[in-house]
Amino acid sequence: WSLTGGGVVMFGPGLLAGCRGRAKASPDGAARGSTATSAPIFSPAQRSVIAAAAARILPSDDGPGAAEAGCIDAIAQTLADPYFAYKAPRFRQGADVLENLARSQWQNSFVELPAADRDRCLEHLQNGKSDTPAFAGRLFFDDLLVFTVEGFLGHPKYGGNRNKVGWTFIGYEPGGPGPG
Repeated sequence: WSLTGGGVVMFGPGLLAGCRGRAKASPDGAARGSTATSAPIFSPAQRSVIAAAAARILPSDDGPGAAEAGCIDAIAQTLADPYFAYKAPRFRQGADVLENLARSQWQNSFVELPAADRDRCLEHLQNGKSDTPAFAGRLFFDDLLVFTVEGFLGHPKYGGNRNKVGWTFIGYEPGGPGPG
């Protein structure tokens, strides 16, 4: 995947919708279930950064994008699920790294940057240029990419695909034959 590659490759770790509601072991070995936490996953500033980053992954150039589909709500809802909660700190860190990078490079908030500069920030993370022993930008970027696409195309009951804009965009009609 490349932000400048011009397209989205459809993939994911088993589509999130199929994982919800069933107790499973997460990669850290702890049992996970479907009970969501009630505490906010992001600060308001972090939520804005993640929403703006998702909007660069699926922009609204040629139709609905992450913003119209409410992908930020799907991402937050997914991270509130105990099965995926272990990824929430990575998302909070990623939002903070994007904000700090924008402020250090352009003296502006990530959400206020022009699209091209937001893309540069995301590419910076994707290429590991902001990695530290405690933060892997590529892992954050990969998760953000997957969660954004799944928020766009997943079932609306999981917080995204608002008004079924993702399904409409790809020509999928619920109740009809499934994709693939």
